[in-house]
Amino acid sequence: MAEASGGKPGETDWPEITDLKSYERWLRNAPDEWKRVTAVRAALRSLPVALSILNVKSKYLDDTLRKRLVLHSFRAGFLANVLIANPEKRDKIGYAAA
Repeated sequence: MAEASGGKPGETDWPEITDLKSYERWLRNAPDEWKRVTAVRAALRSLPVALSILNVKSKYLDDTLRKRLVLHSFRAGFLANVLIANPEKRDKIGYAAA
């Protein structure tokens, strides 16, 4: 497996990511596999928060809204993964995500 630089295993040329712009710049040039890993990891990291919504009792969140928020979290993660795997379908996937 290649290191963060996209080079050979064992290379340690890690990108300097200090803010959103530098992350976006790195992501633009990253291999598709890294883009997919980043998208899936972000989606997985948000799941505990999304699932905790199911246990929240609030006058602002009824059962239907809580379930929809969790479903949208799963859907966003799935669409991120599909988009990285199928960049040519970006317009259709973006429309489906809206």
